[in-house]
Amino acid sequence: MQRRRVSARGREGYGLVVAAALLAGGAAGLSGVWLPGVWAALVTASAAVVAGVFAELGVTRHASAVADSDQWPNLLYLDSGRRLPVVRTTDPITLGVHRAASGPGIPADLPPFVRRDISDQLEECLAPGRFVLLVGESTAGKTRIAYEAMLARAGNWPLIVPNGIAGVPAALDATRTVRRPAVVWLDDLEKFLGSDGLSPTHIQNLLHGGRRPHLVLATLRAEEYTRLTGIGQGPPGSPPTVDRRRGGEEVLRLAEQIQLARAWSPREKADAQQDIYTADPRIREALKHIDRFGLAEYLAAGPQMLQEWCNAWAVGNRPRGAALVAAAVLARRCAIHRSLPETLLARIAQPILEQHGGTRLRPESLTSALGWATTPVHATSSPLLPEDNDGYIAFDYLIDALPKDPPPAAALDALLSFATEDEAIDLAELAGGWCRFVQARAAWQRALGHPDHERRAYALDNLASLIAVWRGDDQARDFLISTERERTARLGAEHLETLDARLTLAEWTGWGIDVREGIRQAQDLLQPLRNVGKSGAAQLLRCRGLIAMSRGNLGEWCAVEPELAQQIQEWGTLTETDAAETLYSIVRHAHCLSRMGRQDEQIALLRELLDDPRFVGAKDREGTLAQLANALQEAERYEEAAELFRQLQHIGESRHGAAHGAALSPRFHLASCIGHLGDPAKAVRILDDVVRLQETTGHETGVIQVLLRQRLYTWTGMAGDPHAAATRLHDLAKASETALGQHAHATLACRSRAAHWAAAAGDIPHGIEELTRLLAEFERRFGPDDPEARASRKSLDHWRTHTRQDHPPAS
Repeated sequence: MQRRRVSARGREGYGLVVAAALLAGGAAGLSGVWLPGVWAALVTASAAVVAGVFAELGVTRHASAVADSDQWPNLLYLDSGRRLPVVRTTDPITLGVHRAASGPGIPADLPPFVRRDISDQLEECLAPGRFVLLVGESTAGKTRIAYEAMLARAGNWPLIVPNGIAGVPAALDATRTVRRPAVVWLDDLEKFLGSDGLSPTHIQNLLHGGRRPHLVLATLRAEEYTRLTGIGQGPPGSPPTVDRRRGGEEVLRLAEQIQLARAWSPREKADAQQDIYTADPRIREALKHIDRFGLAEYLAAGPQMLQEWCNAWAVGNRPRGAALVAAAVLARRCAIHRSLPETLLARIAQPILEQHGGTRLRPESLTSALGWATTPVHATSSPLLPEDNDGYIAFDYLIDALPKDPPPAAALDALLSFATEDEAIDLAELAGGWCRFVQARAAWQRALGHPDHERRAYALDNLASLIAVWRGDDQARDFLISTERERTARLGAEHLETLDARLTLAEWTGWGIDVREGIRQAQDLLQPLRNVGKSGAAQLLRCRGLIAMSRGNLGEWCAVEPELAQQIQEWGTLTETDAAETLYSIVRHAHCLSRMGRQDEQIALLRELLDDPRFVGAKDREGTLAQLANALQEAERYEEAAELFRQLQHIGESRHGAAHGAALSPRFHLASCIGHLGDPAKAVRILDDVVRLQETTGHETGVIQVLLRQRLYTWTGMAGDPHAAATRLHDLAKASETALGQHAHATLACRSRAAHWAAAAGDIPHGIEELTRLLAEFERRFGPDDPEARASRKSLDHWRTHTRQDHPPAS
């Protein structure tokens, strides 16, 4: 049962394991606490926001709006008269509807629209003052159905189409200028999010900031929705963190969301068979494949394009073109939705090409490769879509179509050179999950330059996590000490960023070095944080939470339980708190209950949280699911836990690929559940496969490798080979000492496991002696309720009892 540290800030981590809870195990001192990432309170038009809107309206003059509109041609889509277009006169292709195949005997315009099951529901939602979001897989037909619904309900309305993030201010200005309700069209909503993009306040102003209320209509790929509201990936031993890098989830929470399925229902298929539709040869052909592909998917030539991309990798075919497409797909998967310049695209593609075989594939020239990649398939779309700024972007269908294999490190290097600070955070998280530590470190360092304080704090926490996982807790502490000193010299000892760095240092010291020293450092922060006033209220609560949980690891759970319960109420009343912090405080209290022997209450509470309307986002639900799986495993309810870990494994694989930590971590825990259910040999096979997959991307000895192999060798012993377990764990402890340090928690845990299996192999005196020494060190440095302290104590009691039974006292 490996300890897992959790941030006092409650932030989601990044890296190998689905937030450290999964790999680090459910028995940890805050180790049972896994936190998903960005929760933010549902933002409504607060009094302050409303006041700001009216103040702005009060000083806005129509003349100035007209003057500003001179810049609109570069920022908004305008008609030929340089005015806002009307919905019914706008070409749907311009709005993002995919072309369909054309050619001899085939119409050049779009095929007739076949209504979907959700068409009526969608049209009923389209009214002024509403924000409607259509979510579905790529080429499911989102843009077409949204366009058709808009045409039916708002055909004569003005249409406001911003050109990416840069067009958001112009769109806000346009909503204040038009004299009647308008539609704000946000196809591919993710392109409008980011530090300079749409915020909840922007949405409120788009809806209600003009002379009339307006309609905001948006589409979003299901994969992007999952990314914006999904589980954060954290390496073992790293503190989960609340990602504040974008207002993405807050924006999504404001929307009325409608899901569009890619596969067609029986009723939809029957409707499509009507003569009015089958008169079009493209629909007739698509209907032949409708059991495999959605109608819109086939009409956009998605399957054919995917097949051509796969075939292009063949020797002498179009391997460089295929690599260029893969490079553009990688950028989109890393949440870089801007078009890529040709030179950058070629730089990213080169290591991908080399990964597939390089010169052995006899690649074509770059000019020829670009020509192939930008040629439309069946006169529809092309794998690479040229943009107006001489850049290229990947066709949506390809982004999610193939397995998400880890990319070459050099490709990530090239992407990072182009990334903004916001995009660097996404890159860092993905790179960490693939154990690309050099790239993750560089990306977090880039993110430290973010203009927003909370995002800099997020980057600092995760950079410390990375260093600890990669180089050990001592180096993480040294890095944080250096950071705290630099901020003190630059900003002053009482500056909030300096105090924030000190809080992170106290956290890492307590969880990784010495729990009592961590408590002392946190206690020294209480008064300075109180002195900061309201701006430091959240940090003060986090600091108190850190102290309470650290005292719990010292065995004081009963004493700190009232404090943890009180903090739930305080987070709920803090003006600027978000759902993440509130949920985190509930989970901490639940963990405390379990350590007090009230595991049934913990499990019941976690089950209630799954349906709590305050935490309805995907992150909230999946994070709580992981919490519940850990709690069930700790309570030895292995069948229930195994089912949840299977669900989490499926989520991780679909989101990031089989070799990413988000997928490996649930398999890691699933193996233990299966072993406890009576099949230790299968547990060994699963863990061996997890180790193999992880080592395809990360080869250096670090916390991740140590934890994975430690669990593998433990189950080797459980499967009946204690000698092999003892030997391999002994060697692993030496490797861990070299990489992480003699007193690193992971090193000590390996030695404890090695001692147990040495005793099982017959050397009981040595095992007892070593376990006695290690237990004392665990208790001294990490507290008596540290999970490894508990595991060592349990093992020591077992072998002492075994010795007494073999040598009963004389009568």
